[in-house]
Amino acid sequence: MRKGAVGIEYFSIVPNKGISLIEELEDCYNQLTQYLNNLEINKINIVKQTLFVSEFNNTDYLETKIKLTEASKLFFQSNIPTSIVPQPPLNSSHVAMEFVIVDSLENTEIRLKKSGKCEYAVIQTPKYILMFAGGLGSDKQTTDIYAQSMDAFEQMYGILLAENMDFSNVVRQWNYIEKITDCNDKNQHYQIFNDVRSAFYGNCNFIHGYPAATGIGMETGGVIIDFIAIRENKNLTILPIKSPVQSDAHQYTKKVLAHNETAGNEIVTTPKFERAKAIISGNSCLVHISGTSAIKGQFSVEANDAATQINFTLDSIYQLTSVNNLQKQGINSAHAKITPCYFRVYIKNSSDYPKVKEATEKYIKDVPAIYLKADICRPELLVEVEGVFTIDL
Repeated sequence: MRKGAVGIEYFSIVPNKGISLIEELEDCYNQLTQYLNNLEINKINIVKQTLFVSEFNNTDYLETKIKLTEASKLFFQSNIPTSIVPQPPLNSSHVAMEFVIVDSLENTEIRLKKSGKCEYAVIQTPKYILMFAGGLGSDKQTTDIYAQSMDAFEQMYGILLAENMDFSNVVRQWNYIEKITDCNDKNQHYQIFNDVRSAFYGNCNFIHGYPAATGIGMETGGVIIDFIAIRENKNLTILPIKSPVQSDAHQYTKKVLAHNETAGNEIVTTPKFERAKAIISGNSCLVHISGTSAIKGQFSVEANDAATQINFTLDSIYQLTSVNNLQKQGINSAHAKITPCYFRVYIKNSSDYPKVKEATEKYIKDVPAIYLKADICRPELLVEVEGVFTIDL
């Protein structure tokens, strides 16, 4: 895969053999070793891993986390930022793995650090400081989404503070929320999360826009947050990218927002994210595409069919990253080479996997993608897609 402006590469691995979870994990790490050997790079260049597992209750999930964490430490001989997400891979395996690799450039230092119980990685170069964190959240067996959201954001705040950053430095965020559209009494889980996020974001000046973000469901696990932050300087330009198809999520009206009595009847906050975020350095640009579903304006597309929704979603992403739209956002893309590099595809119903995969592959052809079972942030939505693009300007 190609790396973008800040030398980041995403790739995923699914097991080719193995019967048990640990056997599949061992096979994935063997594939990873071969991949790194082919690139002639070291494990230290892996700065984040996400493991997607098939677990459906909190007890089994916590036991699996312990096993996978121990296996990870044994392989890496260190504690790299790790997120273990209970979203079943849709290739019938117990586990699928996603990794982030950064370049080892001259005068680049990669440091693994810890804030409280949270591991994170700091990449310091002459041009910028880049930070990766994963697996933020509580291990408590509770369904209190408000408390879980607070714990995760407090951990996020602590890491940012330790590196002299704040929430405005975050360029990409992943938000995994247990039973995302369910309600505690009258309070929807996703809306509770959004209200907590808005409270933590409230004191920051987002001069480069909000982060690109995904808000996605999982069967168990409470709330998990992963993020990437950058302390930029004059060598970097960071831009939010607006969609020609979809309204800014942070400008949604109450017509599409759920109710949350814990915040008061008159206070309903919006999801604070941009449709995409561009990081530009010289003639190179990396674009993170937020989780995208079949939404036109602010309303869901009226089609209770996963194939229709995936086609609309992918078309929206390609309009978002079109030359014309990028130029409107201030990116000089008239002669640019725009390349999709990586996709995650979330599917609500496992039975829709074959037709969603077929439709997706027609759009992205040979681009690596991982397919996961996950609930989407609105009950009527069946598919969500996020991605990474590079642009040679």
